[in-house]
Amino acid sequence: MLAVIVTLLSIATILVIVEILSRNGFMHGEYARKSIHIGAGLILATLPHFMSWREIVVLNVLFFVIVVLSRSLDVFSSVKDRKIKRSTFGEFLFPLGVAVSALMFKNPLVYSVAVLMLALADGLASIAGTWVKSAHYKIFGAEKTIFGSATFFVVAMILLFGFFQAIGLINSSTAITALVIATFLTVTEGAMNKGWDNIVVPVATGLILQQFIF
Repeated sequence: MLAVIVTLLSIATILVIVEILSRNGFMHGEYARKSIHIGAGLILATLPHFMSWREIVVLNVLFFVIVVLSRSLDVFSSVKDRKIKRSTFGEFLFPLGVAVSALMFKNPLVYSVAVLMLALADGLASIAGTWVKSAHYKIFGAEKTIFGSATFFVVAMILLFGFFQAIGLINSSTAITALVIATFLTVTEGAMNKGWDNIVVPVATGLILQQFIF
């Protein structure tokens, strides 16, 4: 349980740092939220190297409780910034998405890439979409930006190539395979609304990638 406590303290440190930056005007809105999203995700992606799958699930349940309490007590305004007009349950679904991934994918590499897809591809896409003004589009009512989705696609391709390199599956068809998977994940993320991509993206990624593990 020591690893669980240390990890929770690490995530709490990220929350406090972003909150301080947010309250002092250095970071706000989507940038603050997604900085927490990316920072926590990077930590959570490494967990199979330090703790059991059960501990990972317990950790994320505790993370979920912390998020619920912070929303109820209005402790961390950076987690749910009132300047963000759209309604989202993303902060609640994020730890649940990681917990579900830990329950479903027992291969450390599959789990890690699935969580990194959530942390980096999804997180950077949101930041990029906010930072660079570009055309918007809608899929099933979910509104995203062209530049944000393009960022998701590029990061997804990088993660997929890293995965295929790690399992020794680099050949003439790797690029096409990665292209198809990245396109599917990009469209899937683009169709998600109200933060549900925090569950759908890692689960969809893991389900696909575990097919390549022999």
